[in-house]
Amino acid sequence: MGKITQKDLVIHWLMKGKTLTPLEALENGMGMRLSAIIHTLRHEHEMNIENVGKEHYAEYRLVQ
Repeated sequence: MGKITQKDLVIHWLMKGKTLTPLEALENGMGMRLSAIIHTLRHEHEMNIENVGKEHYAEYRLVQ
């Protein structure tokens, strides 16, 4: 098996039913570009991820 990517970590986190903020992503080794990863998951992997964030920051969750 290859190296676990930041994208893999985000998928695993969201598949657990948890929400994810940019700060949580940074603190858990998923990098600083969470919005770019979310964009890729939405468009290339056709994952239904919604932004449930407040006015001042993003917060994402997987719609299952």
